[in-house]
Amino acid sequence: MSTDELLTFDHVDIRFPIELNKQGSCSLNLTNKTDNYVAFKAQTTKPKMYCVKPSVGVVLPRSSCEVLVVMQALKEAPADRQCKDKLLFQCKVVEPGTMDKEVTSEMFSKEAGHRVEETIFKIIYVAPPQPQSPVQEGLEDGSSPSASVSDKGNASEVFVGPSVGIVDLIRMSDELLIIDPVDVQFPIELNKKVSCSLNLTNKTENYVAFKAKTTNAKKYYVRPNVGVVLPRSSCEVLVIMQALKEAPADMQCRDKLLFQCKVVEPETTAKDVTSEMFSKEAGHPAEETRLKVMYVTPPQPPSPVQEGTEEGSSPRASVSDNGNASEAFVDMLRSLLVPLFSNAASSTDDHGITLPQYQVFINFRGDELRNSFVGFLVKAMRLEKINVFTDEVELRGTNLNYLFRRIEESRVAVAIFSERYTESCWCLDELVKMKEQMEQGKLVVVPVFYRLNATACKRFMGAFGDNLRNLEWEYRSEPERIQKWKEALSSVFSNIGLTSDIRSNESKFVDSIVEEVKKVLIKIGTEEREL
Repeated sequence: MSTDELLTFDHVDIRFPIELNKQGSCSLNLTNKTDNYVAFKAQTTKPKMYCVKPSVGVVLPRSSCEVLVVMQALKEAPADRQCKDKLLFQCKVVEPGTMDKEVTSEMFSKEAGHRVEETIFKIIYVAPPQPQSPVQEGLEDGSSPSASVSDKGNASEVFVGPSVGIVDLIRMSDELLIIDPVDVQFPIELNKKVSCSLNLTNKTENYVAFKAKTTNAKKYYVRPNVGVVLPRSSCEVLVIMQALKEAPADMQCRDKLLFQCKVVEPETTAKDVTSEMFSKEAGHPAEETRLKVMYVTPPQPPSPVQEGTEEGSSPRASVSDNGNASEAFVDMLRSLLVPLFSNAASSTDDHGITLPQYQVFINFRGDELRNSFVGFLVKAMRLEKINVFTDEVELRGTNLNYLFRRIEESRVAVAIFSERYTESCWCLDELVKMKEQMEQGKLVVVPVFYRLNATACKRFMGAFGDNLRNLEWEYRSEPERIQKWKEALSSVFSNIGLTSDIRSNESKFVDSIVEEVKKVLIKIGTEEREL
């Protein structure tokens, strides 16, 4: 049952598998098909047994949000698997612009005369999933590449390989992560690094940790090589191949990429993931997927076209015909001002370690942080002879393309996510450009969560999520742009980042960011010298 007029739900009941001494979770998708802002509140008949995250919120018009219901670990199985517990959702129309933090219990009080719609969900216990029967890698002769069926008759995920050459179908662990594509393809381009992005999808209700490694660690590297994929979500991984000095004789490659994955405790973050978690010797079994590395011919260059002439291109990302003089003037002004700010005459730090003078771009919400935290961070970086760039040296009101060029010139970017970050379309447009550079292996992005809970950000909860949803509503006529914002956020969130809260020592947090940036710069310099 669902409240047809306000919110609809993708489940009609809440099902938890009975697994002793282990928390269970079930996700619900709340969809608002109306043109109103709809507030909701969730409560259970046993608050100590179940918790709902988030338990209150606002669903914007013609949009949806996800809610996670978590059941505490059972110490013993119920005798007859019967459960009388229930979950109640209350919802009502609220004023446009209402945010999650403004939702109160009083709004849903019938005694106060508020019109509230209610939906009650039964909680049901079900048998846990049976372990997967072991399957050999690859295909047996005569087997069909189109689909495979488990012993129970349910169709499993179907993977189709390239349309030409050998079809290489590698079975993925159906219960945990699905990897797309099923092989890692690199175009052969001499003296040039190339990259291939993989999408890891978690269709389960569990937090799933992963670790990636290759058979040739000097030739390939993976970013991130460890991480956690939240329930019913996905993340992107970038595999980068070092530049080839000569073409392989027969275009054959025997290298492989191994992904190990396993269920971890809720709220586990990427920094909690260790190699020990995947050690078979230590009794920690993990599901494994091997991806073949394949060489392919490079794509042919497209015919030259003028920027901004294709249908659907954004005027925000183009330069006007008479903008050359303005661009030249900004470049001249920057050449005069940058040395005053960068203080990069010496490239050696206090420990005698030479820091490569690659540019470091800082992406942040200016109105919120420019004269406080970011100001301290920039000063600390310049004291360490880091060639840092912020938009303080750009002319106000210039085209965003100028900042895009600075991102292209940079090898490292620091994305500082703050409560008001998602108020700014400029911040998000910059992040989209950073994602593009990252996917090409040209940029390393270090996410920083300033006074925010990283997990809450990744789930778009709290003020961070409210601001994004308000921005979505403001730019609802540009759905492709909004989708790029979300993809960029998800992609950068998958990197290992640094987090502070209201109680953190800001001076020490600034120092930790500077040290992380120095490590990245040294690593990039070392990798390029080895080429």
